[in-house]
Amino acid sequence: MSRLLDEFVPVTLKYQKTGQFMNKYEERLFNNISESAKTLYKKEVESYTDESIRDYYRLKMAVDFVCNMTDGYAKKLHDTLF
Repeated sequence: MSRLLDEFVPVTLKYQKTGQFMNKYEERLFNNISESAKTLYKKEVESYTDESIRDYYRLKMAVDFVCNMTDGYAKKLHDTLF
C-alpha cells in the first residue's frame, strides 16, 4: 500500500495545478484513477482558490483510490509498476 501511495500521491498533487505538468509515465499512472473521482475532486474544490485546500483534496483523491482497491487489483497494479 505504501509503495502505491508513493507513486500516486506525487502525481495527484500535480493534477490541475498551475505550473505543474505530468510526464507521460505520470499521465498513464493518473489515468488509473476513475473519472468519477476526478469529477468529485472538481466539485469539492470549485469554491476554493487556496492551493493548500486543493492539495488536501488532491491527496484525498489518491488515498481514496488506493484504499478502495481490491486486494487483487492492488497486487496486480503493484506487480505491474514494480
